[in-house]
Amino acid sequence: TDMEGKLVLCNQQTARLHGYDSPEAMKGINVFELIAPEERQLAVQNNLKTLEEGRVTNIDYILLRKDGSRFSAELNAALIRDAHGTPTAFIGITRDITAWKHAMEAEKQLIKLKEEFIASVSHDLRTPLFSLSGYLDLLRNGKVTDSDVQKEFLTRASRDVDHLMDMVNELLDISRLENDRLVLNWEELDLGAVILDVLLSFQEKAIAQRISLTSAPMDPSMIAEADPSRMRRVLVNLVDNAIKFSEAGGKISVTGVKQNGNLTINVIDQGFVIPAEDLSKVF
Repeated sequence: TDMEGKLVLCNQQTARLHGYDSPEAMKGINVFELIAPEERQLAVQNNLKTLEEGRVTNIDYILLRKDGSRFSAELNAALIRDAHGTPTAFIGITRDITAWKHAMEAEKQLIKLKEEFIASVSHDLRTPLFSLSGYLDLLRNGKVTDSDVQKEFLTRASRDVDHLMDMVNELLDISRLENDRLVLNWEELDLGAVILDVLLSFQEKAIAQRISLTSAPMDPSMIAEADPSRMRRVLVNLVDNAIKFSEAGGKISVTGVKQNGNLTINVIDQGFVIPAEDLSKVF
């Protein structure tokens, strides 16, 4: 550009970036008009900086195309002087960074999701750990002498350990999924028995929150080829979420149905619903 900012020379790629057919079509345009109005004051400041320091580098702008649409760009500019050291023109290199911006935004979103996930997991791990610690402290300090109560506390502690193992295994599976190393261990499994076991493990939590947790009568034979630990974990997650988002007095039922050679498990609650606009994000 000349010293007033009018374009005197550009290449085909510059014309393409701004939506013009050819470099000739852009000659005479003031480059400030190619910058979004809200960023022109910044451009003026950077222009003065270029005059003072001879160059500016890696400046982000929102630039305009001929049709008024916008794109993110990075600009490097330098001052050109004649043989006597007098400023005569500016030269700039523009790079479209739209894809890079989107990638950075996606990375930020991923980091945010991971942080939220870690916070959620930490909270979920704390509950069974506190419970387990409480039972063990009571037993260790000799405050529970009745053998039946001791056995009950040990059973509950064992259940908390199973819950913790499920969550740790889930974290490991997430890592395996990210690295394409997840292997399913298929075997014949009685899903009815798994459902009843999961419901039993949540009875105490449901009672504490005054939530009814029941299983409707199931078909007598609910045998399927599945990975036992991961199938159980799926049900644990669904029932846990149902309890988490149910209010006191709510009802949760788990049913198993055989139909047309398939087994369908339903976890039904009366809790908060997923907004319609977010349903497409599930799975």
